[in-house]
Parts: sequence; C-alpha cells; structure tokens
Amino acid sequence: MKRVFPFLASVINGLLFIIVFISLKGHVINVNKVIPEGDICMLLYLLPGIIASFISRGENFIALFIGSVICIPLCLLIRHYFLLEIRSYWEELAYLTSAVFWSMLGVMLVTLYRVWSRQTRRQ
Repeated sequence: MKRVFPFLASVINGLLFIIVFISLKGHVINVNKVIPEGDICMLLYLLPGIIASFISRGENFIALFIGSVICIPLCLLIRHYFLLEIRSYWEELAYLTSAVFWSMLGVMLVTLYRVWSRQTRRQ
C-alpha cells in the first residue's frame, strides 16, 4: 500500500491541477475583477500541491513534481481544443510552468509546516 501512495498523490495533484486550470482559463473563477492590476489567480495553484501533499503524507516530492509536469501537455491540449485561445503557445507554456512552481510551493509549505510542528513537539 505504501507504494501506491506516490502514484495516488501524483494523480490527485494532476487532476486538481487540471481542474484549477480549466476553472481559471474557462472563466469559471474570475479573480481579476477583484484586483485588476495583479494576477492573483496563480495563487489558486497552491491548492493542488497542498492537498496532494497532505494525501502523500509529505513524502515523495518528486512524484508530485512529475504529476504536475505531466499536466502541462494535457492542459495545452485542453486549451487548444476546448477553450478560447487568447495567448500564444509560448505564453501558455510559460504560464503553465509558473503554475507548476506555485503547485510545488504548496507542497513545500506543507513540508515546512510538518517539520516545524515536529520541532515544536520535541521542545
């Protein structure tokens, strides 16, 4: 069962990553009307990393990273065939690469929280 957790967490991270991508690019969630100057919607990509990190119990950072990277071509295909294209291919690729960064930042925040909580319990 322990060998299944990295794969399961990677799949969940990928599915949540695609759901956040579709909801942002399909304008289901419209964040830019709240703050028109900034692009605060990238912070929503923290959620897939945080949720998948809690499922994987803070282990297997590489598996979560691979799950996010595999979603880049899938999101590009979804964008090309099902959603309205405004940006060029390279701009979307840069957007998705930064989304992977934000997703992995969520994983690292959960890992930092777990390390911090272990340290406070020992003292």
